[in-house]
Amino acid sequence: MRELIPGRALLLKIKWLEDCEMTILNVYAPVNRVAQPHFWQSVESKRCWRRIGHPNFVMGDFNIMEEVIDRAPPPDLMTNLQQKC
Repeated sequence: MRELIPGRALLLKIKWLEDCEMTILNVYAPVNRVAQPHFWQSVESKRCWRRIGHPNFVMGDFNIMEEVIDRAPPPDLMTNLQQKC
């Protein structure tokens, strides 16, 4: 197990059967869209610097939204709830 970015990217190597190995990259990407390209560049550069091959699987929370309404809870809903309380 290697932590590429503390609290954000963890690389796991798992022995599979007797002579195989599987690599999993688990990520928690930043919510801020502006910070995401830098995050992915950092993951890639740290992976290359440590001479780790491409992972077999990438999983986690990518924090990707197509529309603002996809955000839970929607920002307008929170504002309305706070005004009523």
